[in-house]
Amino acid sequence: MGILSLSIYMMLSNVPLLNLLIAMFSNTFTEVQDNTEVLWKFLQYEVVFEYMKRPAIPPPLILISHIKLFVNYCRNGCRRETRSKLESILGKKKVDVKALVLWEKNKADAFIAKENSKQNVEDRVQQNSVMMEELLGNSLTDSDRLSEIEHQLVRTNEAMERIMKSLDKLSSREERDMEYIDSGSGEQ
Repeated sequence: MGILSLSIYMMLSNVPLLNLLIAMFSNTFTEVQDNTEVLWKFLQYEVVFEYMKRPAIPPPLILISHIKLFVNYCRNGCRRETRSKLESILGKKKVDVKALVLWEKNKADAFIAKENSKQNVEDRVQQNSVMMEELLGNSLTDSDRLSEIEHQLVRTNEAMERIMKSLDKLSSREERDMEYIDSGSGEQ
């Protein structure tokens, strides 16, 4: 008896744990898949940016490009103006770095809020669909219940009619018995 109960316990406890493990692996895979596209775009940007920084001319003539870069560095560096990496990436355009960082932060917050609202909307849609299914299921059962109640009402009416007939028979029998008793006591 003890071995049987232990084996049943092991079967019942291992199946949910295995299902939980599968669910966790599936969740992890889904998260990785969701982040894969963003990571790929970021790495693609890095590769493109790296190739944009390289000179476009073949290696023997690369010295011309390096001389041009050196002249630009001396012209910008000798003035002792420090430019941020962002400004150097964007070129000669005057960029308000604080405004750009603020804009980026606002866009990131808006994106996160949009993703959260998507999840909230998806959750609400799921909950509403479950409630609608329950209501539709209950409406079908309500109509079934209504027909069952009508059927019970018909059976109750039939039973009441039988009871009334039986009571009429009993009352007529009692009346005869009473007449019989009255007629019997009058003869004595």
